[in-house]
Amino acid sequence: PWAAYWELSARLGEAPASEIQDFFSRYHGTYQEDRLRAEWLLLLGRNRDWGMFNREYARYRMGDDRSIRCYALLAEHLATGQDTTAQVKDHWLGLREADEGCAAAAEQLLKDHTSSRLMVWQRARLGMENDRLKVVNQAVEMVSPSSLKTLHQIYLHPTKFLGDKLTALQTKTRELVVLALIRQAYLDPAGAAKELDKLRWKTQLNQEERSWVWGVIGKRAAQKLLPEAADYFQRAHSSHLHEEHLAWQV
Repeated sequence: PWAAYWELSARLGEAPASEIQDFFSRYHGTYQEDRLRAEWLLLLGRNRDWGMFNREYARYRMGDDRSIRCYALLAEHLATGQDTTAQVKDHWLGLREADEGCAAAAEQLLKDHTSSRLMVWQRARLGMENDRLKVVNQAVEMVSPSSLKTLHQIYLHPTKFLGDKLTALQTKTRELVVLALIRQAYLDPAGAAKELDKLRWKTQLNQEERSWVWGVIGKRAAQKLLPEAADYFQRAHSSHLHEEHLAWQV
């Protein structure tokens, strides 16, 4: 089974559907069958072959791939118009690396439901706090492609960006400030705490945005075993924190 799996997996994009189905029949019920099906589902999702995708997804037993689940939610949204933002958010924000499935679902939802914008910005925040610039770029390009140049400046020099005399009244500007504070927290949590305590950010950022940044500051302080970590977490509203922040708070 493993030899057959690796041989077919290596040329899955060119193999005819009949040969793939023969593999499924020959190795029905095995781990190799479901593993190859998972790879094929990702390929079908990328190709937007929703008819074949839905038929094979019903046979997918492991069900543990977040990207495949996002493709399924995208197919459901396209077929029914249902707003699947909450479900896509659960899967997308749980991925540490950039992916195609959840990004495709998020991009479509962003076109159809403006309420999905916060989910995309939160994905960018998580990418920044985990030092995954590719994740940040992927998300920001969806909501504000004109900000990519500024984003790279933020990544390299967050304190310089925060020191500029900018007014964070528009959503885009506030989110860029949040990303800069998150980047500063990754590099220097104590410095970020001092910056976030300034009156300008208390008045210009909303409660959700400030709480998220305090969550990142607390998380980074906890990772560095700083005694101030618990106090940083206390300054956030727990209802606005991501589950990763809450885990580090505990």
